[in-house]
Amino acid sequence: MKKLLSMLAITAFALTACGGPKAPRVADAPEGCPAFTNLTVESKEVTAFTALKSYYTTWATRTDAPDLIFSNYEDLDPKDKYGRDKTGTDALIVVRPKHVDGTPVSVGTFTKAENANKALGEVNISTENLAGGVFDKEATLEITHMDEKYVCGTINADDDRSKVMGEFIAEKVEL
Repeated sequence: MKKLLSMLAITAFALTACGGPKAPRVADAPEGCPAFTNLTVESKEVTAFTALKSYYTTWATRTDAPDLIFSNYEDLDPKDKYGRDKTGTDALIVVRPKHVDGTPVSVGTFTKAENANKALGEVNISTENLAGGVFDKEATLEITHMDEKYVCGTINADDDRSKVMGEFIAEKVEL
């Protein structure tokens, strides 16, 4: 009986560890960028998160305030990020860096510090029943790479009730 229980426990662990979705690898990830987005996202409704879609969206007339968007569902439309109803364990993460002086966002560190030109706006987690921010006054977004195809970096936002932390590679999309 003990042997059977041990086998069942090992099988359950293996299925749990291997059975969930895997973040897609980016075959042509630029040097210095991660091959996939690896974020830890936690809130009242999010206990596990695998970024299946990652986008950096800009508008031709508004490159000073893009959106970094991440979802744990496949059918995220970067042109209509809030257009799809979230159900069950679906989660949408929106991070907004901004250049206060109106110049295009570029590589660097974005913070919540007052009077910072590289300002970090919202860090938001949306689920079926909840949409809320991560209110960490010390939050940072580090953009380490930006080219015509990808934006890469790290996010560190944790307010003890919710968090978005880790590294990302996001496909660049102009809306």
